[in-house]
Amino acid sequence: MDSYFRTSWNARRGLLYLLFVLHLFCFVLAELKEYCLDESFEAKCQDHQIVVIDSAQYGRMKFGRCVERDYGYLGCATNVTRILASRCSGRRECTVVNFETLFAGQQSCATDLKAYLEAEYSCMNVTTGTQEQCKRSGEIHVTDESGLLTSS
Repeated sequence: MDSYFRTSWNARRGLLYLLFVLHLFCFVLAELKEYCLDESFEAKCQDHQIVVIDSAQYGRMKFGRCVERDYGYLGCATNVTRILASRCSGRRECTVVNFETLFAGQQSCATDLKAYLEAEYSCMNVTTGTQEQCKRSGEIHVTDESGLLTSS
């Protein structure tokens, strides 16, 4: 019984390491973008890929497309990665239209000034295994070089 738990733990540890490496690889390919209040956030991946939200900030971080004048409130932001990830991560595509409603109560800046979303996402490959494959031998051989394994 002890060897079963050791083997199981080693397999899980290896899988966690693989997911960590894959996440780092995809993180490098992601692009940080600004989304103004009158715009929508759209994340879209190809077939057999899913969206992974890498980071998301809501506030008035810096001058750019969304903040053109300095009213004395720059550099304030709230990390909203978990909120955006719960809405978008794991899907093939996702659109968020109304940032003010989604992030209500999350703004650390003065509320009478417009905030914007700064977000970054990656697309990760997904390979789907069937329950029959898992039951048959207890081992699944993955031949894809990167991605996630899910069961249906």
